[in-house]
Amino acid sequence: GATSAILQLTTSLANNGEKYKVDIVGSCGTVTSSEVALTVNAKPVITLQPVGATKCVGEAYTFAVTATDAGSYQWQKDGVDIAGATSANLVLTALAVSSAGTYRVRVIGAATCNNESFFSSTAVLVVNTPVTISAQPTATAVCEGGNATFTVQAAGTITGYKWYRNGTAIAGVTGNSYQLTTSLANNGDKYKVDVQGPCGTVTSSEVTLTVNAKPVITLQPVGATKCVGDNYIFTATATDAGSYQWQRDGVNLIDKAGDIGGATTAQLTLTDL
Repeated sequence: GATSAILQLTTSLANNGEKYKVDIVGSCGTVTSSEVALTVNAKPVITLQPVGATKCVGEAYTFAVTATDAGSYQWQKDGVDIAGATSANLVLTALAVSSAGTYRVRVIGAATCNNESFFSSTAVLVVNTPVTISAQPTATAVCEGGNATFTVQAAGTITGYKWYRNGTAIAGVTGNSYQLTTSLANNGDKYKVDVQGPCGTVTSSEVTLTVNAKPVITLQPVGATKCVGDNYIFTATATDAGSYQWQRDGVNLIDKAGDIGGATTAQLTLTDL
């Protein structure tokens, strides 16, 4: 079109600032137009992409993008425009669980390039919840040789558990419960657990394990030969005894006035045989 009334060209940045005019040639002479300038605006180019992060509830985070020749911005979360988020930085304060998602920004060109836009790469925001303990371990009492179980209930983003006996970490125990087979050596031991998470560690209450000894008979009852009408006392001696129950021929005895006394004590008294 260099010899027609219209000159059309496909531009590049190299054409920016060039000046154009036209000579109109007629049979009666030539007339030259005014000289005009061509301004070529650059398309936007993203030079620094937004970066994702892992944060905790209540914290703040800022997504940022750097671009050349940008006219405006529009941030999105999970593919949906965020109202009012039209600057190079997206500032999120007091993060909630609902703040987690995938973010990106559309960078829109300036001036005559305002119909040109490009999306940044996506950046993922992970929002973790601080640990809270809803049910503490409880003190436990068992008989020696029995199993004792300690349990903690917790919520939030949990990455692990660490149990302690008397302030020393117990190796290999990583769940919310700890069970052991007890001995008298465990009596009085104290247990607690750290509930661990990316937003911090919470320590449970410390509770005590009571291990009661099994009863041991140290003196057996002794039999006797008696006469009708005599009295006789059977005696048993035991350590750590809670109660007694005497039997005759495999059947539990009960106290009977003038006949049987102490059927549930350490001494069984038989009168008027």
